[in-house]
Amino acid sequence: MADEEDLYGDLGQAPLADAEDSYQSLQKKLKECEAKLAASQAKNQELFAQNQALKKNISCLYKTAKKELERKDILLQQATQPR
Repeated sequence: MADEEDLYGDLGQAPLADAEDSYQSLQKKLKECEAKLAASQAKNQELFAQNQALKKNISCLYKTAKKELERKDILLQQATQPR
């Protein structure tokens, strides 16, 4: 029995301390990852809103240009028709 105590005696607190250090390290990394995730989600929402605004703007520009071309075509047709 004394031999068993000597055999496992050095395993006492060292693995527990290492496990606690590892746990603390992993908790810190988890908090960092959660913070990065929150920042990425906020940036994603910002970019999504910006993208929606840009889509709306380009759509309006396209419709305006199309109407302007139609107006110019009508003016050209009227100008080229004999009177």
